[in-house]
Amino acid sequence: MDAYSGYNQIFMHPEDQAHTSFITDRGLYCYKVMPFGLKNAGATYQRLVNHLFAPLIGHTMEVYVDDMLVKSRTADQHIPNLSAMFTILKQYKMRLNPTKCAFGVGFRQISWLHDQPKGACCCPDLDLSPRPLTAAPHSSRPSRALSETSPWTAESSAVSSVLIRSKDNAEHPVHYVSKALQDAEVRYPDIEKLAFCPATQLITEPNPSPSQDQTPTENTLDLTQPLWTLFVDGSSNAQGCGAGLVLVSPDKVALEYALRFNFQASNNEAEYEALLAGLRLAKEMDARQIQIFSDSQLVVHQVNQDFTAKDASMTAYLQHARHLLATFHAHSIK
Repeated sequence: MDAYSGYNQIFMHPEDQAHTSFITDRGLYCYKVMPFGLKNAGATYQRLVNHLFAPLIGHTMEVYVDDMLVKSRTADQHIPNLSAMFTILKQYKMRLNPTKCAFGVGFRQISWLHDQPKGACCCPDLDLSPRPLTAAPHSSRPSRALSETSPWTAESSAVSSVLIRSKDNAEHPVHYVSKALQDAEVRYPDIEKLAFCPATQLITEPNPSPSQDQTPTENTLDLTQPLWTLFVDGSSNAQGCGAGLVLVSPDKVALEYALRFNFQASNNEAEYEALLAGLRLAKEMDARQIQIFSDSQLVVHQVNQDFTAKDASMTAYLQHARHLLATFHAHSIK
């Protein structure tokens, strides 16, 4: 079922009506109901329907903004469930759009893919039944030329996705991400849950373990050989710490990563974490020579031996960065 003019059924607070005023050739007007153009109109309407149908949501009803679904396990339960929903609609004077409502729809006829024929099952061969995990998953090493697929799974409280590399008629997982759904996200349709699968990689703890000091050798980049380019940037503020990096292959293919740290770090430590993460990624991609661009003058000058690391934390990060740089045939940092 679809609510009729959904947002326009929410009355504006009298004190806020003046903030929605607009000028016409006949005078100054303002909205008495919530206009569609407000940035928070969708979120406000979602909170409204969550409050109105709170006793039914998750049991006999699901609501996503102005789309409502009444569900029943048996045909005998359907009429009482509809009656409970209509009682709430009548109590709060909400109206439905009859042209967008469908009643008595079977389970297999419900599909968010409008181009499917009525009654068609979207994925008849897809088995989403939970299975026990009998062994820890093993990730394979990505290659430069690989055939990539990204299967995803949506359960009632979580979504997950895996990047797969196909080789020798076998599929090998490369990277796996998942997200637990909370609050209203749990009631989203499966196609909406897919958007919540995270594209960020979490770092659980800092690990600037000091290695034996290895000064990077003075070498120059050979422009006739494949050259990788790495852009790194880290930041730390009151909301948390994180970093971003972009690794560009010799074929101009950019790999973008967003990192969020769940540990406290200074700005300089975040810059080093971004550099270390980028070097690890480049090493996994079999990069032989790399040029690095960082917006941190401190990191650049310390790695180039122009500055000296004074405190223990910076010394540990610097030693670890030099250890990783020594594994490349040639490198530069600016």
